[in-house]
Amino acid sequence: MDLSARSKGKAQRLCMHTDPYQPCEAECRQTRQVLELLLERGFSASILTKSDLVLRDIDALQSMKNASVSVSVAFNENDVRRLFEANTIDTGKRVSALKQLQSSGSRTAALLCPVIPYITEVIPLIEMLAEQTEKILIYGLSIANKSDRNWQNVDKILEDHFPDLKSKIKSAVFSRNHAYWTRLRAELSEFQKKCKTTLSVHI
Repeated sequence: MDLSARSKGKAQRLCMHTDPYQPCEAECRQTRQVLELLLERGFSASILTKSDLVLRDIDALQSMKNASVSVSVAFNENDVRRLFEANTIDTGKRVSALKQLQSSGSRTAALLCPVIPYITEVIPLIEMLAEQTEKILIYGLSIANKSDRNWQNVDKILEDHFPDLKSKIKSAVFSRNHAYWTRLRAELSEFQKKCKTTLSVHI
């Protein structure tokens, strides 16, 4: 974390390598201590999390100038979420947290990521999030190559739980020119015309 004089007042990102609200944070309170240090020295914070534990620290965020919180979601149904994001909280709780953060005066955004082709129901998720935030960033599942450990993990889940979709998903994941992405980009472009929330599309 850069606390040099030339970065004075800038928002420090608490999200670059891991979620700042791991389950142990409820007891360890290390993120809370970081926020208090930033506040004491005149800095703000930009947070990305999958956890509603951030609500505990609304008071610190309200005291900062231009603090922002982004909440990450990716799955409409929680039984599917548990397959890909074990030990994370329900999507509904994340949306509720986003709503409370917005009501508190914090700048909010939602990160719809990763979009897994033929599994993530993108438009319904956007509709769920749109009233709670001014911006939704949308990213597709991005994996460098088939030998990547992340893909091996996803591949095993697909084999065990989505065998009929596995081939189609694999084809789309490794080709940004795939018809799935072309169709989704068109749908999002059309949806943006009637959606007041800004959609930032990266697929």
